[in-house]
Amino acid sequence: MLAPGDLDLVIVATMPNTHEAMSLASLDAGACVLCEKPFMMNVAQAEAVLAKAAATGLQVQLGTNMRYMPSSRYLHDLVQGGTIGEPVFAKAWGCHDDPPVWGPHYHLATSGGGVLASTLVHTLDLAMWVGGSPNPLTVSAATRRLFPGKRGPKVDAAIHARYDAEDLISGLVRFDNGTFYSLEGNWCSEVTNFHSFELTTTRATITGEPFAVKVDIEGEIVERLVPKRPHPRRHPHRPTPRRRALGHARCPPTTQPAKGRRCLLRIGAYGSRGGDLINTAAMSYNKSLPPSVNILRSQRR
Repeated sequence: MLAPGDLDLVIVATMPNTHEAMSLASLDAGACVLCEKPFMMNVAQAEAVLAKAAATGLQVQLGTNMRYMPSSRYLHDLVQGGTIGEPVFAKAWGCHDDPPVWGPHYHLATSGGGVLASTLVHTLDLAMWVGGSPNPLTVSAATRRLFPGKRGPKVDAAIHARYDAEDLISGLVRFDNGTFYSLEGNWCSEVTNFHSFELTTTRATITGEPFAVKVDIEGEIVERLVPKRPHPRRHPHRPTPRRRALGHARCPPTTQPAKGRRCLLRIGAYGSRGGDLINTAAMSYNKSLPPSVNILRSQRR
């Protein structure tokens, strides 16, 4: 199927442990690649794919598809236009209240991570994009694995043993522009809001879901009227326009390949679970540990 010249575009939507091999094979066959999140299992794999893309002159794009919702693009343009001040702080959360324990997303060997890599990464990416895509400096996080056992005798011991990804995470990321973001990911509890973020600027607070903008005008908090945006009939996250643009290679992808490496660096939160504050500027891949478990490593500050 991957004979050179047969394909223009390959969409890699398999489990993360297969992303590197499939992406490299697709690039070797002369096809651009649209890869779902998480991009790769570790930084070394990401660097290999980006190097291959540069060598072949082909495009690699990430499946950070929440950026393409009409409301997301409106908030991005509003913040980047500067009319509501400079970004200061953001909260991002992503939740699911009843994960199926039999799914491969809950096994580190195939997924490379749990709620952060599979769910929270979407809203974190969206919050960073709306906030101007700052570069992370430090990250600290804590994780837990609570779901196994929650269903009692319904879930057998074998499933418990296979469920080894985190289902609860809380963290703090500091960025080079002085902003800081708090993170919350939850697969294990009943929740009231599944995916959203809140961004505070020097003059306003905006939320992604429910969609709202509140602005400080001369000391008075005013809710800004947001123009109605048409909601796509198809699933709002489906990247149909991107597939066409990327397949014809007529415009650069919105999510540049270098951002994909930075997206992996943000998952340095995994490396801080033992209490370390991870310095993302000094981060490097640790080849001595399994890549599915050790995503990132740096010296303790």
